[in-house]
Amino acid sequence: MTYGQQQPGYPPARPDLSVGAALGYAWEKYKNNVVVWIGIVLIFAVIQVALNFIFGLGNSADTDYSGNFSIGFGVWQFIGSVVSTVVGYLISAAMVRGALDETDGRKPGFGEFFKFTNVGAVIVASLLVGIATGIGFVLCILPGIVIAFFTWFTLYFVLDRNQDAITAIKSSFSAISANAGPLLLLALALFGINIVGALLCGLGLLVSIPLSVLATAYAYRVITGGPVVGGQSVADPGYPPYGGSAGGFGEQPGYGAPGAGGYGEPGFGGQQPGGPGYGQPGFGQQPGYGGQQPGGPGYGQPGFGGQQPGYGGPGAGDQGYGGPGTGGGGHGGPGSGPDLGKPDDEGWGRPENR
Repeated sequence: MTYGQQQPGYPPARPDLSVGAALGYAWEKYKNNVVVWIGIVLIFAVIQVALNFIFGLGNSADTDYSGNFSIGFGVWQFIGSVVSTVVGYLISAAMVRGALDETDGRKPGFGEFFKFTNVGAVIVASLLVGIATGIGFVLCILPGIVIAFFTWFTLYFVLDRNQDAITAIKSSFSAISANAGPLLLLALALFGINIVGALLCGLGLLVSIPLSVLATAYAYRVITGGPVVGGQSVADPGYPPYGGSAGGFGEQPGYGAPGAGGYGEPGFGGQQPGGPGYGQPGFGQQPGYGGQQPGGPGYGQPGFGGQQPGYGGPGAGDQGYGGPGTGGGGHGGPGSGPDLGKPDDEGWGRPENR
């Protein structure tokens, strides 16, 4: 079980996903490590200015009438544009890496910003998102804004979950789609903050850029159930991480929705008094977990990915039933009765429970 997963049937405590909570968290992290954050923004700005100077980006060769010189200068500028773009991708990834370290409870030094792997996926994912967003802006601007919004978490999935480019883009779309309302408000707030930062002679960007990446890391971790060290948890009954509403009332079961995106987390069936909780499968290798309830079993659906079973939640008077995975048995949760569904070496359950 990966981080962020709660025991079946118990309402988890989770940080608040609101603009105020995200910005408040980002500000606390920023001011507690302000020298490093301001320094890293300045370093990255100097790198970009240096590249523009070396490759003559933004200059024109119109004043030169030598054909050979103009062609050569154009090729040099093209190479510079490629280099500058790739460096820009890596700078964005470094900022994300630092923000994720902050949510893990570690104050990153300058060196930690560059300690990320999966560089190839970072470049490919950034390139694909850039191309898609660019095409969207050509098509009446609005599609580009929509694409940029729904791919917002792409680099976070690449660096935090070590996902490939396509999987990370899909994960970002799914996670943001499931939480579009509060995330749209946060995106608008961050956009406004950066406009104000730019208007203050650009000096405000030394604050607004780190706040933006830290607030985004906070929102990403809240949605994916990852660690948010220093965040204030709030009660969230019946709302499991990665899934939809899981609470059931009276005679009706609680249903845990599938995990959002390709990162393979399960849905959890809710705790309720009169019937079972059904946990839907995650989209990757993880099973669904049936919720706890007093009179009968919880049913866990199989994971989509192959070897993982579904886990049934414990019932007070009966066993839990786990749905089989594609390649393995189903684990039944413990109850006061038999505990069915434990796999043997063949993956179909213990012989004595068949």
